[in-house]
Amino acid sequence: MSFTVYKNRVHKYAAVHRGTCGYLKMHGGVSRTTPPTGEYVEGIETVKAARREAASSGWEIKHCSRCGP
Repeated sequence: MSFTVYKNRVHKYAAVHRGTCGYLKMHGGVSRTTPPTGEYVEGIETVKAARREAASSGWEIKHCSRCGP
């Protein structure tokens, strides 16, 4: 299983998701095909590494309410 971290530059948070989560594209009301409000870091192997990546932003860390890693 892999994890993805979404870093939202506008609202200053980093969200941790399971890599298969369909909710990722809904962050900030945008999809990956529109001009992004943040950055996706994909293919992270463990939830611990995903949390570390999220913490590197220095912003609030959130966990997805749907996939709950």
